[in-house]
Amino acid sequence: MFSVCHDVLPDSYLLVLVPDKRANHAEEIRRALHGASLSGKKCVWVDCSLVEMLPDEVCEVLLTYFDTFQELNITMVLCHANEAVRQYMQENGSGFSPPIVPSLLDAALYCPESAAAF
Repeated sequence: MFSVCHDVLPDSYLLVLVPDKRANHAEEIRRALHGASLSGKKCVWVDCSLVEMLPDEVCEVLLTYFDTFQELNITMVLCHANEAVRQYMQENGSGFSPPIVPSLLDAALYCPESAAAF
């Protein structure tokens, strides 16, 4: 299980998944993504570097919000997600899945206006 830390950057919204045995992981990510959707930022980066795996219910929440964000013209990018997450996203996405990149710097490439943060 994990909790979610967030940081509002000048042109993007960063969510960092942090191990936490007490947290309800699906509800935590849902709440954090909802907050990101209200932030006014056009890019949401989800950093998975501190967690070894994401439960299927969390992947499902990410896919749901990926679709919602597309409707809102918001780009969501996953960073440091492992191969199991990549495979789940590709198999269960509705034709599209969030890009998965190796670093936050790579995430900035999906939102060029965010590259200035680095």
